[in-house]
Amino acid sequence: MQWGQSSEEKLKISPFQQKLIFSENEFVLACCGRASGKTSGVTCRLAKRNVDYGRSAMLIAPTFGLIRETIMPATQEWFEKFHVKYKANLSEHTIETRYGRIVFLSGTRPDSPRGYTNLEDFYCDEAAYVPKKAIKNGLLACRSNKGLSTTQCYTSTGLAGSYFNKMAKAPPVKDHLVLTASTFDNPFTTDQYKRTVYESLLDTPAFLRQELFGDLDAEEMNLIFPPSSFATIRRVSGGRKRCGIDFAYEGNDTTCIFVVDDCGIVEKKVIGKDNGRKCFEAFKGLHQKWNFESLSLDHTGGFDAGFIVLMEQERIRVPVNKVNFGAPSPDPKFANMRAYIYFNLRKMIMENGFYLGDDEVEDEMVPQTYFMNTSGQIQLTPKKYIKSIIGKSPDQADALCLAAYRGDPQPLQNENYEDEDLVPASTRSF
Repeated sequence: MQWGQSSEEKLKISPFQQKLIFSENEFVLACCGRASGKTSGVTCRLAKRNVDYGRSAMLIAPTFGLIRETIMPATQEWFEKFHVKYKANLSEHTIETRYGRIVFLSGTRPDSPRGYTNLEDFYCDEAAYVPKKAIKNGLLACRSNKGLSTTQCYTSTGLAGSYFNKMAKAPPVKDHLVLTASTFDNPFTTDQYKRTVYESLLDTPAFLRQELFGDLDAEEMNLIFPPSSFATIRRVSGGRKRCGIDFAYEGNDTTCIFVVDDCGIVEKKVIGKDNGRKCFEAFKGLHQKWNFESLSLDHTGGFDAGFIVLMEQERIRVPVNKVNFGAPSPDPKFANMRAYIYFNLRKMIMENGFYLGDDEVEDEMVPQTYFMNTSGQIQLTPKKYIKSIIGKSPDQADALCLAAYRGDPQPLQNENYEDEDLVPASTRSF
């Protein structure tokens, strides 16, 4: 495998990526805009050092979804490009070559690096969104038994107040390299994508400066669900079960049903595309199983009307919250109902230990951020931006927030209801 100085053309890398890949500094930080080539560069650096120097490594990213869908495939692609045999274990998130092993871990599990040791290099992609505790534990795992000096490499967009932000402003070691690049510096990104990302962030100028230009001094944009706040143990008793349903509207949306209690997620069903009947049948089966205390429906656009009709026809008497995400919030400090129910779940997670235990849901929740709008209200970052990050609509996160929301549910009114309950008392679960 010939890396050498002529490799820039062979690898089709940008000037920023060349510095990131070939740097021999002990401490490398790349604070860059989105789509500037950070992940491609850092995975190439990881593969290069594995093959050239026999370096085993740990890489931590904000979520398992980012690892499975982007980081591991990019790393495998580099090995394949240079005809290096490897063995990838997707369930354990590891890649092994004859030169060494690479471990990929999620920041949503900040204690997981404690189980590893004898690694030579430490990497952190999107480091501003990784808890400080996960980084600290990861560094402890990188203490080589080969007598090699360990190295650190971090890449991220800027995020004021983050641990990465502080390191980039004042690196803790002398032998460091700080790299910067904007979204528009990547010669391999299409102009259409650049325009799309730029337009999606025009309403949030501070976030635009962070995400497109890697601005460390931009106003802080806060995570709604910091990964370090997720509970790792579920309490046993959780009370009556509640249900939330988010309906699919667009091509890449999916209809999702979540069942929760006061302690965590109990059950979920991802329906996908249907005319409403499949969703209703799934809900009816879940209600027969759990006897719901309440049901919160996505009322945006009124697409829940047919669902309500089916409930009346089947005489299902579950009190219903009709939630229009864009409607005014009952609390004036929130811009709309979507912000209100998201922060309701945030409170349950951070104050009451609400347990998730679901990688797919966490992957949709972690990228969610908020800001103060011009009216001084808390507003969520536009959903179209979240879609650009995770590649889909955060339907599971929306459905979970609906299920967690108690609100003031109203009973369905139907004069033909009989006195008997639909669900016999003997089958109820509490």
